[in-house]
Amino acid sequence: MSELKLKRKLKIIIQFSGGKDSLATLLWVINESGFKKESMGVVFCDTVWEHDITYEHIKEVIEKTGIKSTTLKSKKYVNKLPKF
Repeated sequence: MSELKLKRKLKIIIQFSGGKDSLATLLWVINESGFKKESMGVVFCDTVWEHDITYEHIKEVIEKTGIKSTTLKSKKYVNKLPKF
């Protein structure tokens, strides 16, 4: 199978935590991988331990990149912890 045909069939999933390293990975995949944005998806694993600013940052990055996103959240940790 040619590289072009392979790139048309593959789905690229990028795990994005909102941190600097996952942001760098996301931006590299978007700008340097050669894959189309339509074949990409972002997955955020919500531990409910993130700071509110992190959630805002994740939302902003997803909106700016225009990539489809999915948030995974454990049923075990439905309620967020109290703020201190």
